[in-house]
Amino acid sequence: MALSISQEIVPVEHYLRQPQRLIYALIEPERVEQRSASLFRFKLSPLKFLMLKIEPTVDLKVWTGADGVLRLQSMATQLKGLETFDTGFDLKLIGNLAPYRRGQKTELRGQADLMVQVDLPPSLVFMSRTLVQATGNALLKSVLTTMRQRLERQLLQDYENWVKSQSLESMTGRSTHGLREVALSS
Repeated sequence: MALSISQEIVPVEHYLRQPQRLIYALIEPERVEQRSASLFRFKLSPLKFLMLKIEPTVDLKVWTGADGVLRLQSMATQLKGLETFDTGFDLKLIGNLAPYRRGQKTELRGQADLMVQVDLPPSLVFMSRTLVQATGNALLKSVLTTMRQRLERQLLQDYENWVKSQSLESMTGRSTHGLREVALSS
């Protein structure tokens, strides 16, 4: 995935040093709970997997390295409503978003790898392995497509809002850090 960004007053690299902004640009704010400066817990939309309704909660670590690359990594997962099935479910997400300068434009390039491992309950063990894999792959593709669409739509808008707030702050000499500029639409 690549997004092209026009040169702004405040470079996008400064924006990427604020990982919480990316989280709120990617995920509906009502689904996010900030656990620490770089750790966030979020509830995925309920997923239907075969005959099961799964409501995963994921702890996601988000940080910017010294190289300016923003990184995401899942740290823990939990299934709400199916706690007895919880030990047979594992979600791994690893991703990054890096800025690349090209003249007057910056290109953000990103990648996300998502893997879900599910140990089927005894009632589903006899189902076709091909059917289970096809359903699981469709589920993963849906999650990644949603993340990509929100990133393309919301990240650029949030960056523009952030640049405006930074410009306002420098003109007035007053800090706007206490204000939540993140205005997201689903």
